[in-house]
Amino acid sequence: MKYNYKYMIVKKNLVLLFSFLLSYLAFAIFQSKTIEVCDIYCGKSLGEFHNVFLFFPFLLFFSLLTYKLPERVFQSWWRFARIGAPIVLALAFLINLELHHSPGGDLQHIFDAPALWLLYILFSLGSLISIFVGWRKVR
Repeated sequence: MKYNYKYMIVKKNLVLLFSFLLSYLAFAIFQSKTIEVCDIYCGKSLGEFHNVFLFFPFLLFFSLLTYKLPERVFQSWWRFARIGAPIVLALAFLINLELHHSPGGDLQHIFDAPALWLLYILFSLGSLISIFVGWRKVR
């Protein structure tokens, strides 16, 4: 299959820029939460969903990893990431909506963080597998 390499370079750069900007936003949100100014700048709705932004450094890591690798490896990862990333983000938003909690109780948030980390680990494993498959096709 013949690839349009100029288009692929633009796509790689856009994915890298997008993931870098969102990772920077995630870092800024978590820095502001540690010094207690997120309520002023983030607002109530973003303050409830700040854990979703933990996903973007994972996206940045894998886009950096595939940036200098051959085009076939990036294509293999991108086929997975363009489907996997929206699914992970949607599930993370659903977890943060707290629809699965019963009203009240002290232990209602005990499974939220492990569920989010499980989603992020599954995305990471899928990314590594797709990169490996793309690398095997290159060799």
